[in-house]
Amino acid sequence: MIYNHSLIYLIAKGLPGIVNIIFVSVITKIIAPNDYGIYITLISYIGIFNILFFEWISSSLLRFYKEYEKDEFLATCMKMLIVSSLMSFLISSLMYVAFFTDVYSIGFYLIFCFSLIAQGLFNFALTFYRAKLVPFKFLLINLSRSFLFFTLAIILIKITENGLIIGFGLSLLIPIVIPLKKFIFITYRYKFNRLYLKQIIVYGIPLLPALVSSALLYHLDRIMISSFKGYDEVAVYAVASTFSQSIIVLFVGSISAASFPLILKALKNNNGEVERELKINFTLTLATVLPLVTILVLYSHKLTSLLLSPVYSNQLLIILPLFSIAAMLETIRTNYFDIPFKLTNNVSKKIIPVVISLIFSISLNLYLIPKYGVLGAVITAVLSYSLALIISYLLGRKIMKLPIPFKELLFIFVSLIPLVFLTLIINPTEIFEIIFTLASGIILYVLIFVLTSRSLFKTKGVFKNGK
Repeated sequence: MIYNHSLIYLIAKGLPGIVNIIFVSVITKIIAPNDYGIYITLISYIGIFNILFFEWISSSLLRFYKEYEKDEFLATCMKMLIVSSLMSFLISSLMYVAFFTDVYSIGFYLIFCFSLIAQGLFNFALTFYRAKLVPFKFLLINLSRSFLFFTLAIILIKITENGLIIGFGLSLLIPIVIPLKKFIFITYRYKFNRLYLKQIIVYGIPLLPALVSSALLYHLDRIMISSFKGYDEVAVYAVASTFSQSIIVLFVGSISAASFPLILKALKNNNGEVERELKINFTLTLATVLPLVTILVLYSHKLTSLLLSPVYSNQLLIILPLFSIAAMLETIRTNYFDIPFKLTNNVSKKIIPVVISLIFSISLNLYLIPKYGVLGAVITAVLSYSLALIISYLLGRKIMKLPIPFKELLFIFVSLIPLVFLTLIINPTEIFEIIFTLASGIILYVLIFVLTSRSLFKTKGVFKNGK
């Protein structure tokens, strides 16, 4: 079942990632790096606020919807979402009055609030369809959002200087109009259920420190770069992030999106399938992320030279490969090594690796960004994500068994040999040479991996000490 769901989620997350890369390629040739850097900095603030006010509710929905599967539970989640929307508006208004009135206009601030709430509602709708195991609707919404943003942003930046952020907010809200109507109807139909409300709060609120720390770990470097080096360097950092995140995180995210509900279902049924599902999840994650990182390392200069202007491509020669490694490490941690904390509600241990890495990241960035700029921030990202992954693994294996598929990992490395060999021998420079070499290498990789990795073991007794 995971393979069918993963294919749908691969399209739902992978295709928007490709669209996002094309969008960045186009938009960075239309607007100045400074303007793109301002947009990225604002998106970073939205990302942090979204985690703080909305994501913990969506996490509760994903964790408990299949357990209750009642409209009343959905209604309770929606009411909490409304309360959080009001709180986010109030707190952000106070921050705007205190710190940003001289920097941003009131109109710009209101666009920020609209985009923030739209982001929360959009993520909630996606989580709802993930929880219901309806990946096709997840696909439609995510694809619609991606194409809408591309279209609206290109049109609106010619009309207003705030076109990017307005397009961002509208592209989040328009695709969820139909499910939002259903949510609103259910919300007014049911009252607060105290049992469900308690469950949402008891599960969701303890997640906040870990979620906020993760958001800060991801977004704070962009804000720090804007403060120390200006918006131009934020734009360069964001382009590197877009390429690596879109190609790695979004593709591998399809595995996580499909596998977590199945792991949860196996745990609920207590049929001894959890460890098998975990091993499948990790094997598919590694089988996807390692060739992607290999491609980005081997082809970083060729791809950026073809897709971007020299303003960006010359600076990404070293930055993109390093950022790809950082994205790989963080993806593996969040998709696999954090699973014990999610399954057992043991969020107190989940926060430890993130907080330690966040403190390490802030401290190192304060030294490296003023001295080395974007390169310093990328080096910090690689070291911080490595530290978080190691700590997560050490803590997670004390909660439950985390199978490491060494045999499959060896098969993956063997399967990558033709891809690396072809690239080094042919050394493609023209677009058709690159496409041919990549296609040939990927086809050979898939064939060899499928032939060598046909089965995964089954083991019972997942949790240690009977937990």
